Amino acid sequence: MANERFSDEVKETIVRLYNNGNGKEIKDLAIEYDVPQSTVRYWVVGKKKKS
Repeated sequence: MANERFSDEVKETIVRLYNNGNGKEIKDLAIEYDVPQSTVRYWVVGKKKKS
């Protein structure tokens, strides 16, 4: 899975920032760790399985 190259720590931090409404910090983190915006969206929306 592509997302496994990012640590759980990065993922949890981004989700926490999202839940706190810190959009700018998420962008900065995503750039710093080279996380694609689509991946960020996937994390914050949650892993909803499509049936």
